[in-house]
Amino acid sequence: MVGAVALNHHLDEWESIIPVREEKKSAFVYYFSIPDEKARGGERIGTLSFVVDREENDALYLYAPIPLEHSKRIIQDIRKYIYNQPIPQFLKNSIDSLFVNRRLRKN
Repeated sequence: MVGAVALNHHLDEWESIIPVREEKKSAFVYYFSIPDEKARGGERIGTLSFVVDREENDALYLYAPIPLEHSKRIIQDIRKYIYNQPIPQFLKNSIDSLFVNRRLRKN
């Protein structure tokens, strides 16, 4: 999926909501590129995906700005990462913050 989109888009970042019918899910997918002179085309394409059950589809559209905001923040940390190196603690913390925020909102 990422490869197909990457061939048709040349943007630094973009998002979409995609139904995953076989799994009865929907996904908010945030696409991003990272410059990499060793990669084909000079960049790597990645995604962050937030997946929900189909019953939550309306909420996914309604609250899409929330995963968009989190994605943009995390991408800034991902862009500091050096490919093929151990994942630094600051990046782990950035991604873990998604789960901490989720737990806090539930309480």
